[in-house]
Amino acid sequence: SGSLSTAVLNRLSQGEGSRAEVGFSAPSFESRTYQPGNSPVHRFPVAGKIGLVLLATLSTVLYENLYFYGLLFIVVIGLILLSSLGLPRVMSVLKKLWAIILGAILLPLFFNHGVEELIRTPLGAIHREAVVNSAIFGSRIILLALLSHLLARTTSLEEFTRGITAYLKPFSLIGIDGERVAGAISSALSALPEVWVEIRSYLSFLLQGKPKTFSTIKEAAIELILHLFI
Repeated sequence: SGSLSTAVLNRLSQGEGSRAEVGFSAPSFESRTYQPGNSPVHRFPVAGKIGLVLLATLSTVLYENLYFYGLLFIVVIGLILLSSLGLPRVMSVLKKLWAIILGAILLPLFFNHGVEELIRTPLGAIHREAVVNSAIFGSRIILLALLSHLLARTTSLEEFTRGITAYLKPFSLIGIDGERVAGAISSALSALPEVWVEIRSYLSFLLQGKPKTFSTIKEAAIELILHLFI
């Protein structure tokens, strides 16, 4: 991050960089994540849905307990079934996060230590406490990913904006326009699919015909950041 930031700042200070016109070549994602429906989850008040996701997020951070996570997972599966979206469709979000989930599971195994040694590997000893931490970190990401994806699938952008506005209303006491902030968040979310397609298209353009080495990928990353900034 530091190396990329330094390179970008140096080029900006030298007046380099321009916004290139590149045709969209990357496959587009679904234009609408929201799936209309009349299930109990769809009809549930949006402020309540957002509140439950926030509460679950806070709970998974405060309570590092696998029994609690197991109970929460059962609740999430129940909500998915109630939503009539189907388990495979909602669970598909985990495929996109496999690297993050795997990292969250593996890192504690070798970097967290404890008292009770379970396995000794060439990379070091794996302790019982580390295995528990791995399960906790992995479970946390899986639960939050499923909850946020379920929220996005059952809540339109208009509803989401109203829900966020309700939570931001108290900030009007200190001069923050909750409706404006909620509108900005909603606009950003609606623009994300197109922006993501543009990013992938530009990266394909920068790497076309070049070997996928560290230096070419780093150079492409620098050019991409300049492109987006300008």
